[in-house]
Amino acid sequence: MKKFIKNLLAPLALIAMLAVGAFSVNASEVKTNVKLAVFEQPQNPYSGEIFIRVLEPGTSNYIYSKVGEIDEGECTLEVTAQRCSTIVEGMNHYLWGKDAFGNYAELYQDENL
Repeated sequence: MKKFIKNLLAPLALIAMLAVGAFSVNASEVKTNVKLAVFEQPQNPYSGEIFIRVLEPGTSNYIYSKVGEIDEGECTLEVTAQRCSTIVEGMNHYLWGKDAFGNYAELYQDENL
């Protein structure tokens, strides 16, 4: 009886071992070409409303006009050498955003971009 069970299970065990071996060989031979895509973004990107600042005529007060919104663009609140700017009505204006406290703050371009 033992010999009968052994003879019955031996081919099944052989098939199981061959199946596992075949899958492991195929898995190890798989070669894919992986391309690394790098998206440059600032370390601390700004997202939210963006404004331009214009001097109010006849006073020394500034008026902040909303020009749009950005979602984690090229600008950051961290101070760098280059300011973020845009052209409105033919004039170049620096961009401003709001910090965590709701105060207007200058937006800068990240040096790594």
